[in-house]
Amino acid sequence: MVPISAETSKKIRMNKRALEAEIQNLKFSRSRGRNVDEYLTITEYYVEIEPLRMPSTVCASKECLEMVSVAGSNELQPLYSRVCHEGCQLDDVHPDTYPNHAIRHCRVFDNGRTNSCRSCGCSWRNHVHVKYKQIYRQRQVKNSALLEVLKRKSIHEMTMEDVIASYESQLRDLERDEEAIKKMCAKFSTFLRNNSMKIKSDVYAEYLRHAVEMAEEEMLVGGSGEKAAEYEKYLRDYENEVELLQSAASCGEVVTIEDIFELKQELAELMKRHEEIETLLNIAEGKHVQFSSATKGIGSDATTSYTGSQTNAAGSLTPRPSDTTYALKPKYSTTHIYQARRY
Repeated sequence: MVPISAETSKKIRMNKRALEAEIQNLKFSRSRGRNVDEYLTITEYYVEIEPLRMPSTVCASKECLEMVSVAGSNELQPLYSRVCHEGCQLDDVHPDTYPNHAIRHCRVFDNGRTNSCRSCGCSWRNHVHVKYKQIYRQRQVKNSALLEVLKRKSIHEMTMEDVIASYESQLRDLERDEEAIKKMCAKFSTFLRNNSMKIKSDVYAEYLRHAVEMAEEEMLVGGSGEKAAEYEKYLRDYENEVELLQSAASCGEVVTIEDIFELKQELAELMKRHEEIETLLNIAEGKHVQFSSATKGIGSDATTSYTGSQTNAAGSLTPRPSDTTYALKPKYSTTHIYQARRY
């Protein structure tokens, strides 16, 4: 659940910020706006999930992290330009544990004998084991709410109030999906903690705390403080939801396996609006997916070009970034079909 909720929630927050900004802009510039028919499509962020053929250990510290623009927007996202160990084969590194103590067994930490990376010199706590890269882009989609208005009015009868109402409708839909994901994660986490001998900590809460730390690192290299504040609020809301479930459990209302089956149905509904969920589920379940054969620019817009490579102290290859270009089509390397590893 962690990779699914993390990527989809991040995309939802990006779209919420964009809609909120556009609504404010429309409210203060109604008389000078474009023609109403120009709002029949809206710009939205979407995320493409590109599984890596080989997992890698990357550094996310402020010394190694870069912030790059999502093409065509003012949004920034982290680029893990420092790949400390490409093709890391650790088996006990789970992507839903943050920070991940098992990553210290990677060879760049001398198999657990040191706390600092031999490649970049940063702490193991700043390193992440990645199995896919996420690529955020923009696209034009139909403004479904405004098209509904067109069934009742002609294009000449529509007003800027109709446009603003359509944006507010889209915003409410995103807020509902965000709330649904939070409740699903809380329910799933509570079920695991109550029914597993091994899982006693809340992995999603740990992920969110780690995300706050990462967002604070990003602030030091040009990222916005808004992102850290969003994660902090989301963490508080999530913890409140878990507390409600635990209080209910003390009264005999426990999360059952039937509830978990219902979560799969809820995921299926979310999948209709957030297509990246299907790819993440396929990765988690070990189904055949399309893999990238390179880890260059992990977490980037995938339009960042790289020239050559350099061998680091650990003997692995670290990409050397060249000029960053932004285009609609990514510069991918050849892709192949492989059997996905189970998370």
